[in-house]
Amino acid sequence: MKIRRLLKAAQTNLDMDQQSYVATLEHFTGKSSSTLLSYDECKTVLAHFETLGYQAPVNPRLKQIKRIQYLWIRLQEEKKLNKPGMNAMHSFCNNFTKDISVYKAEPSQLSACIEALKAWCKREEVTFNE
Repeated sequence: MKIRRLLKAAQTNLDMDQQSYVATLEHFTGKSSSTLLSYDECKTVLAHFETLGYQAPVNPRLKQIKRIQYLWIRLQEEKKLNKPGMNAMHSFCNNFTKDISVYKAEPSQLSACIEALKAWCKREEVTFNE
């Protein structure tokens, strides 16, 4: 989720009226609109909202995505990839997610990608943590 959307989600979650929201932005950044904030300023305001009880949503696919990244990096470290890097990893994953971003893919699609990477590691005798 984009950080400015997180700010608005926090406003809603905290049941904060627009006037209080704008006052908070001005207090922490000197700016009255989230569209004017830099990424770091957004993080500062978001950190404040978290002290008030807001918890940002966690992508349920995050554990699987981290696993895919880990396996890809292991293959990269052992120089088993023709095209290393995250763009190549995403291209590889597109074969399993039908060109849907890994962040929006179905868990079953991500599982298939993980299994393919594990098989690749085994074929290439690349060790990895199960």
